[in-house]
Amino acid sequence: LAALLAAATPTEGGALAETDARVRRALAQALGRYDGDTRPADALLAWIARGDRSYLVEGELRRSLGKLRDPRAFDVLARCFAEDPVSWGESVRQGAVDGLASLRDGRALELLVKALGPEHAPMVRRSAMVGLGKARNVTVEEPRLLEVREAIVRGLDTFDPGVRSAGARALASLRDPAGIGPLARLAERDLDGRVRRVAREAQRDLRDRLAKGRESTAL
Repeated sequence: LAALLAAATPTEGGALAETDARVRRALAQALGRYDGDTRPADALLAWIARGDRSYLVEGELRRSLGKLRDPRAFDVLARCFAEDPVSWGESVRQGAVDGLASLRDGRALELLVKALGPEHAPMVRRSAMVGLGKARNVTVEEPRLLEVREAIVRGLDTFDPGVRSAGARALASLRDPAGIGPLARLAERDLDGRVRRVAREAQRDLRDRLAKGRESTAL
């Protein structure tokens, strides 16, 4: 860890800035593996504040910050989501969405729903779908979970097959019986065979999870 922190600290000669972008991205990714220690979060927060000339590194910084679940992360990632300039494939904003999804913070759900908006690139919406599928790890409030399910279903109405596939998986992960209907429609009517296959798999997964839930309740 000490070596990683030293590498993430800019020197007077700008050694970090001169490093190959692939190395900087790997360094940012590695810092996200040390939860329980505030120093990696300090380094990532300082790096985000300084900025990086690589969009992919910028995205990885946000992604890793979310994995650490530092108390300061939500405010920073929420600001990044709202204010990050447009980048290639919206890779920077996608990193912020991935980071928000990793926080397991109920406040992030509203932002993940916003990330499904048609103004965002497909990769951002795919990441938002993945994050919303984990909503039961964040809240047990049924009204919130209903909002999440409805947002996922609305988000299925998109041209991008990757977003539709991610939405199908999210409905299975959400473990809501009301997700079976939308999944059945996708499995039967979607024009993309890959999406139909994913929807069928998601239907099976959802039914299995619901059945296991009923068995656990019976016990």
